[in-house]
Amino acid sequence: MPPIKRKTWDHAAMIQAVNAVRRKEIGYLRAAKQFGVPKGTLERYVKKMSAQKILSRFVWEDGQPCLLI
Repeated sequence: MPPIKRKTWDHAAMIQAVNAVRRKEIGYLRAAKQFGVPKGTLERYVKKMSAQKILSRFVWEDGQPCLLI
């Protein structure tokens, strides 16, 4: 069975999408389309993590977030 291909997305875009949904500017579907992130992942991030927890997973270098490993 071939491996499942997963959607790739930009972590900075996910942070922006989470913030937009949490501020109630736009809904999940519109945020997912606008920022190019998976809707299910966005929903999970918003519901299970606060913005602070998401941001704590990133280090900022040259004004851009980099995911901590």
